[in-house]
Amino acid sequence: MAKRHVKLGEMLYKNKQYPKAVEHARIAIEKLPQYAPGHVLLGRALVAQGRCDEAAPAFDTALRLDPRSAAAAEGQKGCQGKK
Repeated sequence: MAKRHVKLGEMLYKNKQYPKAVEHARIAIEKLPQYAPGHVLLGRALVAQGRCDEAAPAFDTALRLDPRSAAAAEGQKGCQGKK
């Protein structure tokens, strides 16, 4: 179920529907907190809304869960200095 919400959230993100992408990322995280892609999606959608201060912890969590996540590392790097 969490993976389905991430896929839907990614589709919404690509269509620039960032608030809805955030909503689906949060649902995915609620259902499966240890699923790093949910945290990455949340971070990316928040960054797209200019909310790096909220996105940084999502990227941090994603990296804790999956230290090899290139998307999380890239997102974290993109937020540095913007908090």
